[in-house]
Amino acid sequence: PAARGAPNGRAAAAVQAAASSQPTATMPAMVTLAAFVATLGAVALTAGAASHHDDVVRRTVTSSADSGPGTLREAIAFANTAMARVVVTLESDVRLITALPEYTNDQPLTIDGECGTDDDDDDDGAVRGYERDEDELVDDDDDRCEVRMADAGQNIFSSTSSASLAVRDVVLRGGARALSVAAGDARAASPSDTYVLALHNVLITRAMSVNIDIRTDSTPVLIDAHDVLITDTPNNFVQVTAQSAGATVTTLLSNVVATKAVIGFNVEIDANDTVTVGIDESLFSGAQRGYGLEAIIRATDIELLVTESTFSDNGISGLRFVGNVLGDGTLRANVHKSIFSGNAASGFRYLIGLPSDATVKAELVMDQVTAESNLHGMIILTPPSTRQSIVDIVLRHVNANQNVRSGIDIQRGASGGTVRVDHVQANHNGQAGLSVTATGQTNPLSLEVSSTEASRNNITGIFVEQPAADALTVTLDKVVANNTANGSGVSINIIGALPSGSGANRVRFHGVAVSENAEDGVTIKRDAALVVADGLASVVGSGNGDRLVDV
Repeated sequence: PAARGAPNGRAAAAVQAAASSQPTATMPAMVTLAAFVATLGAVALTAGAASHHDDVVRRTVTSSADSGPGTLREAIAFANTAMARVVVTLESDVRLITALPEYTNDQPLTIDGECGTDDDDDDDGAVRGYERDEDELVDDDDDRCEVRMADAGQNIFSSTSSASLAVRDVVLRGGARALSVAAGDARAASPSDTYVLALHNVLITRAMSVNIDIRTDSTPVLIDAHDVLITDTPNNFVQVTAQSAGATVTTLLSNVVATKAVIGFNVEIDANDTVTVGIDESLFSGAQRGYGLEAIIRATDIELLVTESTFSDNGISGLRFVGNVLGDGTLRANVHKSIFSGNAASGFRYLIGLPSDATVKAELVMDQVTAESNLHGMIILTPPSTRQSIVDIVLRHVNANQNVRSGIDIQRGASGGTVRVDHVQANHNGQAGLSVTATGQTNPLSLEVSSTEASRNNITGIFVEQPAADALTVTLDKVVANNTANGSGVSINIIGALPSGSGANRVRFHGVAVSENAEDGVTIKRDAALVVADGLASVVGSGNGDRLVDV
């Protein structure tokens, strides 16, 4: 978005409307964040955009010195005493010896760099980590003013103001905390407005940390990071706490690159209403001892949208998402055209926290996703004691190959629902290609696997295990599971017996090929459960170590 100021209200509602228009798990998962970007642009993002507004005070930085007339230090000191919105425009790079004054005023502040001659609206400075070389990104700061801190123990800029803040077209280099925002009682210019923290076309490098801590009562919060590169900065932390119901929190990371951290990029949001997290065309890579991105969300209604992003080569997982739903809420997650590769733990780790006494609807859709060369490709966990809740999972056009352990590992708790696996490749993994297991007493589960290959895995191609407390329905349609090194191509294990009158577990086969497996082509194990197997004649294969089908 090209606009330069704070939204004039309606931002949170507009963004939530865009989010709510996304498809559910039962619909095609062709999702982008275009609606987000267009909506945010329409309501004018950055704090201080009211450049046409009568109540705007402007200050220009013309000196690169640490202190004195025309310096950034003088401009921040002036902003602290202003009675209106302040726009500070940098026309010179800045060399700091000590930290800038802490910004404490209750008026919105914009810091805007204009050191180059490029048009602000072109894409020359855009951070697109998925298609551009990292060194080029670091050097591509000609049209941004640089604020450099000489003392590694000093912060560059800190704000404890509760008013909106925008930083754009700026390089923050060095120091302890390059950027520290601690909004203890975030609020907007009027009750109908939204508190906005906007970072646009910003490079943060060689600092110790970026720390953002926003606390709000009922004011909606919008964090918009657009065209941002954070590199060689060990710790990056964003936390938002909403203390009352009615405060929506929206975090949009668009064209964000976070690399070469120690802990990684961490987002924690605790709200009593609606939280939306959008990640678009971004890269989170090289966290030595942490996650590329860890997002822990606690709210009544949670929305996660990830499109065209990469999470790679991190010390733990690429993306760890924890969604803790409050009350009878909802959780919708949609991951589209993204890559999770080369991570020391799982590429994608998804955990759902659901209250045991509530009815929650949760959906996860992953479409055109690659999770390869990790310890685990992806792990999806649901809690053990939520029998009233439904969790639906759709995996479509997913590649989960060459992981040290499992390709796809779905561990279900007591929630019911449907797992759909369509056009998936889960090959050459150290354990199972696809594993769907349940712990404890569960609701009925429907597992549908179609147009999928799980071959050359070490233990099992496709492994399904379900306690027989409720009916299990498995459908395998056009499935290939060959060359398992130490097990069966397909293994289905049903533990215990269904209660009287509960019917039967049902397994349907249509066009299943299982050859050259170390044990059986298909193994169905059951204790005392009734199993109805349809379509066994459509199972074909040869060269298995034991039987083609063993029940």
